[in-house]
Amino acid sequence: MPSYAAAYLSPIGTHMLVSFTSTEGFVVSQRFKDFLEALRSELSAALSDAGGAVRGLATGGLVVTADSTSAILQDVALSDGITVSMSFLLLAAALRSLRLIAVAFASLVAAFGGAFLLAWPLTTAMNVPNFTTSLLISTLVSLSLDYSLFLLSHLKGSLRRGVQMERAVEEMLRSSGHTVLVSGATLAACFLVLGTQPVAIVRAPGIATTFAVFFSVAANLTLTPALLLLFPRFCAGPATATEGAPACCSHAGGYVARRVAAAERGTRRLWTRIAWMTQTHKYGVTVFLFALLVVPFAPHLQYFSVSQNTKSIVPRGEPSVVALYDMLDVFGPSRVTPASLLGVAKAPLNALSAEFFTSAAAAVTAVLSASASSGALAASDVRGLAWPNGNASAVAAAVSATSSCPADTAAACCAVCSADACALRLQATRTLSSPDGRAMLISLAVRISLNSDDGVVWARDVRAALAPVNAGSPNIEWFLLVEPAPETIAYVFEHFPELLGITVAVIFVILLVAFRSPAISLRAVVTLCAMEIAVFGSATAIYCRGYLGHGGVLETFNGDVGLMWVTTILAFSLITGLGLDYDIFILTSIVEEREAGWSDSDAISVGLQRSGPIISWAGAIMMVAYGGFLFSSIPLLNQLGFFLVWGIFLDTFLVRPLLVPAVMHILGRANYWPRAMPVPTRGPLDLLAPPPAEEEEEEEEEEEEEEYVKAAFMDAYAAPAKQEEMGAV
Repeated sequence: MPSYAAAYLSPIGTHMLVSFTSTEGFVVSQRFKDFLEALRSELSAALSDAGGAVRGLATGGLVVTADSTSAILQDVALSDGITVSMSFLLLAAALRSLRLIAVAFASLVAAFGGAFLLAWPLTTAMNVPNFTTSLLISTLVSLSLDYSLFLLSHLKGSLRRGVQMERAVEEMLRSSGHTVLVSGATLAACFLVLGTQPVAIVRAPGIATTFAVFFSVAANLTLTPALLLLFPRFCAGPATATEGAPACCSHAGGYVARRVAAAERGTRRLWTRIAWMTQTHKYGVTVFLFALLVVPFAPHLQYFSVSQNTKSIVPRGEPSVVALYDMLDVFGPSRVTPASLLGVAKAPLNALSAEFFTSAAAAVTAVLSASASSGALAASDVRGLAWPNGNASAVAAAVSATSSCPADTAAACCAVCSADACALRLQATRTLSSPDGRAMLISLAVRISLNSDDGVVWARDVRAALAPVNAGSPNIEWFLLVEPAPETIAYVFEHFPELLGITVAVIFVILLVAFRSPAISLRAVVTLCAMEIAVFGSATAIYCRGYLGHGGVLETFNGDVGLMWVTTILAFSLITGLGLDYDIFILTSIVEEREAGWSDSDAISVGLQRSGPIISWAGAIMMVAYGGFLFSSIPLLNQLGFFLVWGIFLDTFLVRPLLVPAVMHILGRANYWPRAMPVPTRGPLDLLAPPPAEEEEEEEEEEEEEEYVKAAFMDAYAAPAKQEEMGAV
């Protein structure tokens, strides 16, 4: 029997490992949860008499997965509940109509139902990371509410002009519907690129967020107009103030309406001033903002590096997580999560046959030869039924001891074989080989970090050394299993430039088809790159260089775990897609104004005035929707939340309202080339300012409000005083 004392007892004798092998594979089933609860109860009862001298904790991959799932469900219930409520409050502040909020809520529910119904089979088809659910919910909330805001704000403007509901819905779909469709296409393209990656931790979130985009677009372009047309009177609301109501109520309603109108006029004036600044100082604004986005952050990118620290994907403070890293510190990663050789035999060959054991000896010899130069592995570091105690000479004895055992069950083997043969058979069938007897595992306690560059080189050398062994044994194939797979991660980043190029090319083509202008497509890519530099540069400064401290007060910005490799891949595609969302909206507004007869420059200013407030509200909604990640117990979600919230903030309040109009003012007529735009028929930019008549009207309204307040005061105080006087008389 092989001795595993060195593997399960710490060097100083203070820690011991007791290993359990789940018969259900790497699946957190209800049976496993019941077993885990019973195990913890028994541990607590058994160690209660030790007076704290002995401590026992349950940990391991399945245990951490079960605890992580519970922690994530708590995060979803708390953070997502708060962020969804706040997002709806922001949407209500933007639309100022509870009836339209009800329409947006119905579309969100429909998007939720469709996305989760389609995403559910994904959990059975591949390994889905524990944070995918939270990412899916936040993406659904942000996109669905943003699209509802785009559509319903346009509808509200049409209804204010006296347009009938049917015509208003048609205009809404023609204008904002086009924006939603193009935005959804670009987002889906960016997220689908993630779905092509070779690792499930990237591929599954990419597919899930693609579902979120599809159903958000589908619900808002189908259910929203259907509800508006089915219930036009409800959705439109009362057309005028309360007719037939008492004068005081009517006056009060008019007062509120005037206050709302005054606030909207103030907002229009703010965006008029912003439009005037980007037009008259276009070169200064462009140079200043590019310098602001690039100069402070670009130097940090030379320190950009990624970490494969598994602490990033598990909740902080969970007892099983603390115990796992205690084990890693005491025993080392090579003992706790060793690499493995997996041998698979083709039918009818059995893994306990002499031919398989001979092939196993050849495979282990090849691995040791490939590890000689780096010192990553010695013969004593190899453990398995086919290589007991690091001694290849025991192979023959092991084969002869098990060859006489029946091949059907371990119980039958123990009935007819010796105790040693029975023990070997049980070890083979329960821990080291598959139930069907076709595969066998050999453990490799590698002495170097598998997450390092040396570990990547070692894995590649071992796979190359196994190729001749597999070629010489056509009925048996050997694989190297490493978790996490560093060479897979290295492959992802080696091909990251291809991912970047494909994403940029897809974006360029979609925008070119949507707006028929190469200048618009190229400008969108350039401004997007400036924002990406700012976001990734600041993330590098925080998580790679520790600018906000290591282990400081703000755990969200803790640099101890490094910049998680999967976060950078996800953040790039998410920021790219979400950033283009608002770019497309402002572009649609500008192009529509140009086609309506404004000049090249005035169309940019009028489009900015029209879309600027909506973009600000939409950006605030999206920041709140993803802001819940900043308060998650999982560091990976903290990092992803920083990427998204910071990127959306820069895009909403710097890039879209200031940089994009300034660059388009510089490009001028080139923005629309080769399209032929109509001859300008509208007035200059100063027509955007309120005319004197409107200012006089505002003064009259203020005087009416003062008179109303005075009248209310007289009604409340003067009338009772007069009644008392008459009563005294």
